[in-house]
Amino acid sequence: MIGEALVIVRGPDAYVSPSWYASTAEHGRVVPRAVVVPTQAHPPVAAPVAPAPLLPVRSEQFAPVGKQFVFDGGAGTYLRTAILAFLVTFFTIGICYPFALVLRERWRAKHSLINGQQLVFTGSATGLFGLWLKWMLLFIVTVGIYAFWISPRLARWKWEHTGFQNRTRSSSARQVDEGGPGTSRGGGSPTGAGRDGGAAGVGAAMAGGGGHR
Repeated sequence: MIGEALVIVRGPDAYVSPSWYASTAEHGRVVPRAVVVPTQAHPPVAAPVAPAPLLPVRSEQFAPVGKQFVFDGGAGTYLRTAILAFLVTFFTIGICYPFALVLRERWRAKHSLINGQQLVFTGSATGLFGLWLKWMLLFIVTVGIYAFWISPRLARWKWEHTGFQNRTRSSSARQVDEGGPGTSRGGGSPTGAGRDGGAAGVGAAMAGGGGHR
């Protein structure tokens, strides 16, 4: 509280006549007249509280109940992403494919919502590059047979780096406090903070929505 204020409530300059009441003519009783007088009040005055900032909300977050999956990507933004990803892969003979993959996955997550929650892709091309070179070498040595292992391990890597936007931010802050996330090499199961709760939640939601491996 920073002080007091004076509030004056003033009514009309008149009074209520006893003849206005119908009961006066019936039983002859006179109702005392009411004189309207000003009233004063001293309410406490408090400092205004700044409102909380409003966060941008996408219209899809107000989707009807039961509409769990929403995708709002368009051909315009996808065309630019697809062309850039193709050029990166083509001119490097597939060596820099991780950069193209990250471009597409970030575009997909940016335009995807599950139960009104925005997806985010946290994987980086540099984090996948070492694994990709090893997989390419094994692919050549095994004359293409290792491709059956590359596809599921690549899908696992993408899901491990996909989560919900708010959960991913809190998980990143927690990992910094703990000294960094665990890592997963060669498609093994991640340990520690390597797999956050957001990625597991998305996997469960996709399994429930009819996704397939």
